Amino acid sequence: MINIPDTRSKFPLQQIQYLDLTINELFAQILDYKRANCPNYTDENPSDPGTQFLWLWCILSDFMRQHINRTALNCFLPTVTDRVSLEALCQMLNYELGHAAAAAVSVTFTIESGHPEVLIPAGTQVTTEGTEDSPTIIFETDSDMLVPIGTDSVAINCVHGYAVTEETLGSSEGEASQVFYAAKTGVLWQSETVEINDGGWEAWTRVTDFIDSIASSKHYKIAEGSDGSYYIMFGDGVNGKIPPSGSNNIRISYRVGGGEIGNVATGTVIELVNDTQYIASITNAAAASGGTDLETIAHAQKFAPAMLRSTDRAISIQDIKTLAETYVSPIYGRIAKAAVTEVGTITAEVRIVPAAGGDPSTELKQALKEYLSDKRVVCNYLDVLDPIYNVVDIDLSIWVKDGHLVSKVVDAVRAALVTYLSPTYQDPTTGLYPHEFGRNVYTSDLVKIVASVSGVDHCSFTTPSADVDVEDYEIVDIGTLNITAYLGGVSSSWLNLSTDQ
Repeated sequence: MINIPDTRSKFPLQQIQYLDLTINELFAQILDYKRANCPNYTDENPSDPGTQFLWLWCILSDFMRQHINRTALNCFLPTVTDRVSLEALCQMLNYELGHAAAAAVSVTFTIESGHPEVLIPAGTQVTTEGTEDSPTIIFETDSDMLVPIGTDSVAINCVHGYAVTEETLGSSEGEASQVFYAAKTGVLWQSETVEINDGGWEAWTRVTDFIDSIASSKHYKIAEGSDGSYYIMFGDGVNGKIPPSGSNNIRISYRVGGGEIGNVATGTVIELVNDTQYIASITNAAAASGGTDLETIAHAQKFAPAMLRSTDRAISIQDIKTLAETYVSPIYGRIAKAAVTEVGTITAEVRIVPAAGGDPSTELKQALKEYLSDKRVVCNYLDVLDPIYNVVDIDLSIWVKDGHLVSKVVDAVRAALVTYLSPTYQDPTTGLYPHEFGRNVYTSDLVKIVASVSGVDHCSFTTPSADVDVEDYEIVDIGTLNITAYLGGVSSSWLNLSTDQ
């Protein structure tokens, strides 16, 4: 029998919580451990080889701790931080993660008088006028338009973004489960066409997974990386065919663009990029719509469990609210907030605030109604209505501290109030719309918000003069905004300030 000495009496273990310590805290506890168990080793000079070895050990331990922690956190939806892991978790819950979508806009092309027959080809690029504060937004016509002689103007549908055609992905090495990355980030989800050259270019078919693919299936699947990359995955020869070996025999075409940045305002698409003859001017008579951003991790963490509870059925009031707030129209965009009110025992009214603000279009309301009607109980009825805005006008005075620029303080106060009162405010970090139907406005909260702005000494509200009670079917919106600022006994007035975010 081998006698293994008990080293615990010689080196008593100390309670070191490795997973909860920073690298400096870990190093401090290791030094304490050394002092307790190696009292003759007293040199703690940073240049001492032993001290350097302990510090190196802490660096490696910290690296391992972070890796283990991140791996563990990415196994659970409430703590996931990696987008690839998030997508896998959402698939387990049968929740489809939202991807960015491109806005569309009708652009009017005014044609010069006396023109011959003019072809405006698909892919003609038009843009907004870029400034220092906002980049140029590119749109492309989605179809050919032949303009007959004598026609003054034509309206053509344009889509945000631009096309990349026949980009070489690389060469197949004939190995299982090959992965290839598109050269650009920001690729529109499912906008790609993948072609393989095996004696001639042939388009393969996109699938969600390779479960039903056989060895001869010319299938591929797509995924997005946490860094915005877009990549293509092929099968292993058992589930999904392996692309045959060849040189630069895999290529892809796709669109780049999408996101809410494409929802440009009326009259902003005014620049023609392509050299197309006989075009006098262009403009958009209506705002672009349908652009949505990639769903954030925080949004998925909130709504994926709710969708699991509803099992994609509109039965309870909460089910209907969840389904409405996760609905994204491919044409009319995202819904910021929804409120559901029971009317009698078999009818419910759904009021929605579109992410673009204002009242939803008739088309968006009808699209949502059809979406919910397919999920409701047969004997129940749903109606989708405009929101009821409880408009709050603001009139206040602020006293600015010495040493602060009044105009900058006023602008910061304006931004803080708009953030608090706008029903379409979207948190830039989480992507969530925090404001709810039925949320009262308390004057004490307004004072606290303004007083917390840097440079504000104190403030006083004339309007509202009392708390604002908001019904469950109402949502607050900001109305007029007037600010009077005082500095050193001198007052300045800012009236009818912009309430845009």
